[in-house]
Amino acid sequence: MGSKAKRNSAPSFAALDVETANPSRDGFCQIGIVHVRDGRIEDEDDWTTLVDPETWFADVNVEIHRIAKEDVQGKPVMPRLEPELRRRLSGYVVSHSTFDGVAFERAFRTVRVTGPVLCLDRQPASRAAGLAGDRV
Repeated sequence: MGSKAKRNSAPSFAALDVETANPSRDGFCQIGIVHVRDGRIEDEDDWTTLVDPETWFADVNVEIHRIAKEDVQGKPVMPRLEPELRRRLSGYVVSHSTFDGVAFERAFRTVRVTGPVLCLDRQPASRAAGLAGDRV
């Protein structure tokens, strides 16, 4: 009798959170990524960086995330982050919200990152998986 490989039903994905400088959604000032492999958060692979969005900051955005233009001066710009983002975001990507997913998609177009990345909004995805919202 041949043995069948066990199918792992635990999810593996990158959870993405972004902060933007203004309502345009394509000017990231911070990116955070956490990897979940086989249903477990891999703390050693957490990654966050401030980003110089090379654009203006809206007061309302700064009030939300407390990141100001002065905080990102001298930080990397999106094109410089492309290799790191490609490495960290290959496969399924779960965004915190539709806002983050759209922002992520626009920023990746800006730096011409392509690949098998699927953004899922955490809220409907968690409901579909039968999980309470913050457990994803």
